[in-house]
Amino acid sequence: MSHHFHSSLWFGLLAGAFIAIFSLIVFGNLGVYAELGLSGATLVIAAVLWCLIVPLGLASGLKILTLLPLPESFTRQFVRYGVIGVLNTLLSLTIFNLLMSATGVTRGYLITVFSVITFVIVISHAFLWNKFLVFRSEELAGAHREYTRFFLVSGTTALVNVVVISLLVNVVGPLWGIAPKLWANIAVLSTVPISVFGNFFGYKFLVFRTHLI
Repeated sequence: MSHHFHSSLWFGLLAGAFIAIFSLIVFGNLGVYAELGLSGATLVIAAVLWCLIVPLGLASGLKILTLLPLPESFTRQFVRYGVIGVLNTLLSLTIFNLLMSATGVTRGYLITVFSVITFVIVISHAFLWNKFLVFRSEELAGAHREYTRFFLVSGTTALVNVVVISLLVNVVGPLWGIAPKLWANIAVLSTVPISVFGNFFGYKFLVFRTHLI
């Protein structure tokens, strides 16, 4: 229990810190601060509080989880996977929005290119978190084989996601008066369920199949 307690505590603090930072970038790109009337010192204070609340809140939640009479292996594994999924989603949105902001492009074939670039960057980040902190595969000898399987599983779901994003952005287009940039983000978020379940079971049974928490 003590090992799981301290492990969950540090995992929650570390993952929560990254989640807080990436979410602040995404909020800025989406104009959330302007909508809330935050600027100057008020914005700085709000950002600092956010960077404290998110890690502490996540660590507290994971602490409570260790005290509940739940199946340790699958439950904690899936919860950690979910946390990393949130982190990867925010990182994906951060890169995606930075690419749109840097180029001024919100639709067209470059959106598909942005999706591919985002996937390539995020995949290695996701592999390291899932290998060492979710599925606890710590040996290095077979890491290249795990990475290959990880890439294939992630690539399959990512291909489906790219198709969905391209259809929503370039074929369907913004609906209900939604701004193009916000619609592009909605398109990205709509693929989250595909990634969550497709990747988790792929990683568990095909990539890190012999490693459990």
